[in-house]
Amino acid sequence: MKCLVCRKEFSGRECPVCQFPVIEFPGDTEDGLRTLEPTIKKFSNEFTAGIRIGSMVCSWAVSEDETLMESEGELDFGTAAAAMEEILWCGREFDNPTERNTVEARIFVRIKDKRYTIAAEIPNIPEAESTELGISLDADFNVTVYVRDGSGNVRSSEKYYLFGEN
Repeated sequence: MKCLVCRKEFSGRECPVCQFPVIEFPGDTEDGLRTLEPTIKKFSNEFTAGIRIGSMVCSWAVSEDETLMESEGELDFGTAAAAMEEILWCGREFDNPTERNTVEARIFVRIKDKRYTIAAEIPNIPEAESTELGISLDADFNVTVYVRDGSGNVRSSEKYYLFGEN
């Protein structure tokens, strides 16, 4: 079945992602959903306010014959609730260190003690001096990862399910 709040497919009596219980409706399901809508909305608002979304950031050292990762950290974009309202830009521009066509951006999602990672393939834009990542979230918990160049032009957007495979 699919969770009424986060849309995650699961089996059992409670969603493993948001902990919303399975609710069975006697009679007409559509009427039951309309009646339950304020409860679902309230639970969803509280749930999304507690979700943090961001990107892993790596620093690299380049020597004559190799490239080594110096450090890795997190760059927090904000809450899922905020990402449902607007595109959240990371606020940091990144240089284009490679000539590859795509690079991997690792997006993290933190919910209490759970952590999900999305490996987003984003285009490398060699002609742009720098790029910036942004994210937004729709009502079905699909996160869109945006790439914009240093001039502020969105050059790419790809959609992923926020909680991994669904």
